[in-house]
Amino acid sequence: MRTVFLLLLALQFQFLYPKKTIENQANWFAYTGQYKLAPKWGLHLEAQFRMDGDIQFSRQNLFRLGAIYYPSKNSNTIVGYGLINTLNTSIGNYFNEDRIWEQYQHTYKWRDAKNMMINRLRLEQRFVDKIALKEGHVVRLETNYQNRFRYLNRHLFHLKYLNKNKDECYLVLQDEVFLNIGSNSVNPKFFDQNRFFAGLGIQSNSNFRIELGYLNQLVNPASGADIMNHTISFALFHNLTF
Repeated sequence: MRTVFLLLLALQFQFLYPKKTIENQANWFAYTGQYKLAPKWGLHLEAQFRMDGDIQFSRQNLFRLGAIYYPSKNSNTIVGYGLINTLNTSIGNYFNEDRIWEQYQHTYKWRDAKNMMINRLRLEQRFVDKIALKEGHVVRLETNYQNRFRYLNRHLFHLKYLNKNKDECYLVLQDEVFLNIGSNSVNPKFFDQNRFFAGLGIQSNSNFRIELGYLNQLVNPASGADIMNHTISFALFHNLTF
């Protein structure tokens, strides 16, 4: 699977990097909580705030809720709902997206369980509003439907233990590709976007992870020039077992 990760990275920079792009700076803040309520069942909560480069306004807010099923120790499946608000810069207002999503995730540990590789497959059913200005008021013209597939390959490499409690510092490398499925009115292009992330993380016991790093988001919109967001990403992961 490490070969898959390297191939995705090569695809990002050798084939998908556009000749002309609009480049932006961004700051993303994310919280992801997974709460195991029973041996086989849990709850997924997530909030993301994707800000501009100066952290003055939000380009997109995202909230996810899901039910987790654990078929084995190293894998889980989730079915959930997402609410996404995205800024339409030409209008100066946000349009809504309702999203149903399903995913399967498998975790593999190696080097005496110090390193970790995660493979995640996700399907999304997106209901995206189209808005416009009419007589000075923002109105919803229609809601368009889209299917999207996402594949994430994520690696955590142990660097060092920080104390006797084995809180650790680790390196993160990951890549995620987004592909649109079938004909749709949101984005008819097959390749939707790619996200590459490199950063450092700190894990405190088994409940908390904090990660900070650089995320390169390459977006292939339905029309116009491609967009590349150079992003500082800060994420907090919280896992609890009741």
